[in-house]
Amino acid sequence: NRSLGEQAVLEDCASRAGYSDSSGFLSNSELGKHEVKDEMQQFGRDFQCTGVPMFIIDGKFVLNGAQESDQFLRVFAKLG
Repeated sequence: NRSLGEQAVLEDCASRAGYSDSSGFLSNSELGKHEVKDEMQQFGRDFQCTGVPMFIIDGKFVLNGAQESDQFLRVFAKLG
């Protein structure tokens, strides 16, 4: 098993995707930080995120917080 938490695994994945010299990018935790924060805030606004976990199913149905299985079954039934 390989873990995406390991630098070497990420470098291998980047290499396979055609990116060369990814080690510099992957080791700099500041790169992309601002963009990720902005995206998270926009996501929260768009989906009115009020709890964790939050499930978005098929881009239409939002379940906030811990949910019983019957809630998921109701959503799946609507999709079916």
